[in-house]
Amino acid sequence: MKIGCQSGYFMKQYGMGKGIALLGEAGFDAVDFSFNAWPYDHSIFTLGDAEFVRTFRSISAQIKESGVAVAQAHAVVPSYRRDPEIDAQIFDTIIKNIEATAMLDCPYIVIHPKIPSEYKYDFYRSETRELNLEFYSSLIPHLERTGVICLIENMFNWDDQKGKICPTVCSYAAELIDYMDMLDNPHFAICLDIGHANLTLDPPVQMIKALGSRIKALHIHDNNGVSDQHLCPYLGNIDWDAVTQALAFIGYNGVFSLETEKTFWYNRFHSIDLLNTAKQMARVAAELAQKVSAQ
Repeated sequence: MKIGCQSGYFMKQYGMGKGIALLGEAGFDAVDFSFNAWPYDHSIFTLGDAEFVRTFRSISAQIKESGVAVAQAHAVVPSYRRDPEIDAQIFDTIIKNIEATAMLDCPYIVIHPKIPSEYKYDFYRSETRELNLEFYSSLIPHLERTGVICLIENMFNWDDQKGKICPTVCSYAAELIDYMDMLDNPHFAICLDIGHANLTLDPPVQMIKALGSRIKALHIHDNNGVSDQHLCPYLGNIDWDAVTQALAFIGYNGVFSLETEKTFWYNRFHSIDLLNTAKQMARVAAELAQKVSAQ
């Protein structure tokens, strides 16, 4: 099983080509290409069509030279600002992200559902369902044209009154399955975020077993069950033995991909030895991936 890591932090520090090459040197086989490292209106997304194609073909060539695969990508976030003009710009950028994903020879792109602020716990579930049916359906022509598969991710919201994270769009396995059935199109699947699952009411192991083969990619990170910390596994309270057993149970054979960039921020020595921190995380990922494969 390949191990991966999101690319954003290293791309920002070293540039796209060198940053991804260094992740390969750290021990990762693949990256989660971080379009979400940039805002939706970044200049790279406003290039003319010909220049945009040239730019991402060049990026693709640099990545291939490093020997690292682009296993999945992550579109800009959020997908929804409730401002028609901004939302139209975000949509255009997401389409550009899909096109660039194809140019990177990457099969999957994570695109967050639209999350109205009112959708906390079970409020506004049906209204949000219709909003996202329209949103994801509008992506289908672009997904079919490029061959890219859109991955829907389990999310969370913030309860202002209680001052804590709470469930929202697709926090539950049942709702993710409903979205798959609602869209009924082979260009949609699921990216299960293990850290997010540890923050809401459907725990990671339960979600893995319920979603089964619908899971095509992972966001692997740890937390304390209270905050979205995006830490390296074993730095929070997730039971990683149980998680790897559940992934083995469903026969998961995709990339074991870390989304742990905040570990760099919390490591006080990261500016001195960033590469060593990445190597340590790669060793942890490799150990957990081996547990999935061995069971």
